[in-house]
Amino acid sequence: MTPTDEQQIRAVIGLWIKASREGDLATVMNLITDDVVFLTPAI
Repeated sequence: MTPTDEQQIRAVIGLWIKASREGDLATVMNLITDDVVFLTPAI
C-alpha cells in the first residue's frame, strides 16, 4: 500500500513542526528549496 498525497503532506508538515520545535535548522532547511518565499499576513 502506498501513502496517499494527503498522508505524505501530513508527514512533511509533522516533520517541519517537530524540527521547528526542536530548533533543528538542518532538517528545516532540507525541507525547503533554494527559491522559497515565505508570505506573511499584511498588518
